[in-house]
Amino acid sequence: MTSSCRKDRVHVDQQHQTTKSATESSMGAPSQLLPLHLKRSRHSLLLTLAALLLFFLWLRCRYYSAHSGWSFRQLDVTDHGEVNKNLTLVILSPQLADIEGAYCLDGSPPSYYIRKGASTQRSWIVVLQGGGWCWNVSDCYNRSLSGLGSSYRLPKEASFDGIMSANASVNPEFYDWNMIMINYCDGASFSGNLEKPVMYNSTNMYFRGYRVLNLVMVYLLKKTGLKEAERIILGGLSAGGLAASLHIDFIRSLVPPDIPLHGIIDAGFFLDERNISGYEHYAFHMKKIYNMQNASGSLNKACLAAMSPQDKWKCFFAEYTYPYISTPLFIINSAYDYWQQWFILDLRCHPIECPDKLKYLTRHYTIFIHEINQVYHHPGDGMFISSCYAHTQAVLDKTWSTYAVGGKSTREAFSDWYFARTTPAESRYVDCYTNYDCNPSCKESWTLAFYKNKTDHMKNSTPDF
Repeated sequence: MTSSCRKDRVHVDQQHQTTKSATESSMGAPSQLLPLHLKRSRHSLLLTLAALLLFFLWLRCRYYSAHSGWSFRQLDVTDHGEVNKNLTLVILSPQLADIEGAYCLDGSPPSYYIRKGASTQRSWIVVLQGGGWCWNVSDCYNRSLSGLGSSYRLPKEASFDGIMSANASVNPEFYDWNMIMINYCDGASFSGNLEKPVMYNSTNMYFRGYRVLNLVMVYLLKKTGLKEAERIILGGLSAGGLAASLHIDFIRSLVPPDIPLHGIIDAGFFLDERNISGYEHYAFHMKKIYNMQNASGSLNKACLAAMSPQDKWKCFFAEYTYPYISTPLFIINSAYDYWQQWFILDLRCHPIECPDKLKYLTRHYTIFIHEINQVYHHPGDGMFISSCYAHTQAVLDKTWSTYAVGGKSTREAFSDWYFARTTPAESRYVDCYTNYDCNPSCKESWTLAFYKNKTDHMKNSTPDF
């Protein structure tokens, strides 16, 4: 149960006591003077009312949890071998948001989750939350009613796994670092920067994700000790991974130059690729977001400068921005990323069920490997490219700890690169390619049961293309 839900429960208990006192007063006599059957009847009525109120509040908490747009695990205990795993929600003041005009879609202020490390006070991991995109004004309005568009719809505490895990056995290198999750609330990978609000359904919406990112980072540097860090890792997952790619050089400009900054990009390398019918529908809709949210001035400056006016939207893709990024990066991605299969390729069947479409999966693998090979031209960068049926591998315990390429798990590969236990040239892990399910460490990810579990989820979150 979240903190807000606990407070609501306390409030109900207080209401119960107040109601009890008020009822006794209205009856004009202390309860001990009433006949026994009246006392029992009144007591039952009060209990019923309290139970109904608690049930209503439970439903409300369940609703906000279900509509927050992010899978938070609510935890009330600290497991053995872990530091306090919960991160606490911080919502910036409306006054501060007003100064910068930095708002979520619904006009609420920016927010982040934080957990301070116990012994590594000057080591920080800052992660940009993922959660897809909103493709048009109607879609953005619906998003504004969830935790992916409003800071006021987020739980008070949250915990995360993988590289953000507080469990030393799962995450030995980073479990005790300071952890920040910057909440994603603009639907455009922290890139929206439209001056005027957009009216929809008699409601103002704000496309200001770039200002949100800027304000939160400046606030963290001033108020949390981030400015005195010894080292910072900027991460991002899915749409947040794309955001980290697009904005890491901008964030580098905010961080004091003597603080080392490295990036970890998890499942953010979305391709500009035709679907199985030959249409470039994903690029078409990403270009719509770019224009709708006025992202033109928010992206990597070197990329924008290199593009012709009609091609500047391409800087909204990691594959086009990557050559212009100067901050060291480690890229984690599956060459068979299931989100890209489902939504970009429109490939919506398991290879066992549609062997005639296997050629499209093979084509996608070939294109992806060709594009990701740009890493070889960046001497300091590393990568971990699996053949697992996966989307995000750094923020789940299993994929972080057990999925392996070249004899190294995701965690080991990244940690060896980050701590210079291997050279960058030794930190480029690209999986087997003899068959889509050639990797024994994640063979179960290609079972029909696993496939059904993931695709059932995607069926319920299909973008409105």
